Amino acid sequence: MTAIIDLSPCEYFPVPSENLVAVGWLSKESDFELQSVDWAFFEKLTSLFKEPWQPVASAGWHTCGLCQFNSPRFHSNVFIPYDGRIFVAPEGILHYIAAHWYKPPDIFIRAVMNCPAMNSMEYKKALLANGGRNLVQAVASQNFRGPMHLSPESIDKIRALGLDVSSEPQFGPNHSSFPNGYVVIKPTSTPGNHVPGWEGWFKDHRGVETVTDAPGVYVWYKDAAWRYSVLNYVPGPGPGDFQRSTTNEVELLRKIEEYFFSPNADFEALKLAKT
Repeated sequence: MTAIIDLSPCEYFPVPSENLVAVGWLSKESDFELQSVDWAFFEKLTSLFKEPWQPVASAGWHTCGLCQFNSPRFHSNVFIPYDGRIFVAPEGILHYIAAHWYKPPDIFIRAVMNCPAMNSMEYKKALLANGGRNLVQAVASQNFRGPMHLSPESIDKIRALGLDVSSEPQFGPNHSSFPNGYVVIKPTSTPGNHVPGWEGWFKDHRGVETVTDAPGVYVWYKDAAWRYSVLNYVPGPGPGDFQRSTTNEVELLRKIEEYFFSPNADFEALKLAKT
């Protein structure tokens, strides 16, 4: 990950904004304060990362440069408006605080504690009031530029996980359920969540017949949001079925990864129904 000195201008993103300030962009060469932080601050910062507002997608995965082995990876950022600036922190800041005793600058701690919920009008007003108009306009331009497809970077990240997705939408623009939609599939050869006895066949993005041991996730963009869904029952919904949405592509990738590789109630409900 790019290392930036705390409270320096953040020029990492392609959207220009003189008010962006970096916090928590660390590497093993970084000089930072080692100290405990209040739990209330850490809890609030964690909550902001659950569905962060992001005007642009991350350029790739970040890994912790402070860990010697088994470095965790991260791919989100938060934009926190406060005191005439917008503080930008990578998701790894949570790990740096919890595992490496990193203490962010006091002004960032105050910014976090005063930050409104990121899906609220108060947050959008705070962005505008603190110099984030270009960031808000970047999101607006994405929402109104027409049908959205998964970016090549997102497709590469999905495939890097051992999952499969086509390079172009598998459903047409007029499809009633999944306009310009994709299906993300986990091959049986990829370790992860699976349903015992489940077997399905599909052609991967290279046209090769492949076996899957898990339901696919349907992905499409509609009404300024990414939609993702699992549908196994007709009529439905049945155990393990769901349809959810998120406003940014980075969070979409996180949810897909969680579904296939982390313990989750959706998969457990489906497994229970199939046993």
